[in-house]
Amino acid sequence: MPPVVENKKKFKDTLYGAITAAGEQLPPVVFTSDQADAGRNSERLLVKYLDGIKGPGNRSTEVWWDSLGQDYLGDDDELWVDNLKSHHSKTFLEETRSVGLTIRYYPKYAGSILNAMDNAFWADFRASYYRESRDNHGQMLDAIESCFYRTSEEVIKRYWHHCGYTSDETPEEVVERLLGEGYSPADDKHRAEHDAMLASYIMWSANRKLLRHGSLPQSSPQSLGFSGLDGVYWTVYHR
Repeated sequence: MPPVVENKKKFKDTLYGAITAAGEQLPPVVFTSDQADAGRNSERLLVKYLDGIKGPGNRSTEVWWDSLGQDYLGDDDELWVDNLKSHHSKTFLEETRSVGLTIRYYPKYAGSILNAMDNAFWADFRASYYRESRDNHGQMLDAIESCFYRTSEEVIKRYWHHCGYTSDETPEEVVERLLGEGYSPADDKHRAEHDAMLASYIMWSANRKLLRHGSLPQSSPQSLGFSGLDGVYWTVYHR
């Protein structure tokens, strides 16, 4: 899931990140309109210049795949993404399918509860990131690199467990629990999103194949505090 990290008058950064169910982080990719810091690449962070970028789009998704994705993902792997228009890029889909990668989409409005990135990882990342010094673009990139890897492998595994991918719960039980413990429709708009999300999930036949049985013994993440994730407010994670 690519969130907008910083929005300044002179430039705008959009961060693409991915985590695996095994608890690993793929190196993040920052797309920036600040040409001066473009090409500041390492094994832990890639920085790509895209003129006029205002957020995730077809071009950034395609560059992410060309620069990173194809090196880590391939035959028999699955990549779960939100249903953004940029994730339906024809070029991106053709190239991923050519190497045997399966792309799966979360149903509308459901990424905030079913996507371990939205549900938990980005909340932890932002909590660390906004405590760092970010007086210039170089410091901002340093903060992204440092904070992206701050979450441990075991905690990332618990994120997936909490969302039901490696638990013994049925898909229906997972959704009802996540909606009940953390999602609070604050107004009519959020209530409508809530109802649409649940209806979309029920119609999403592939979900029965999504949540696999597992044997991770770890408990679910403890409270992450109050965080706004993709327009949905989460307050606590416990069972």
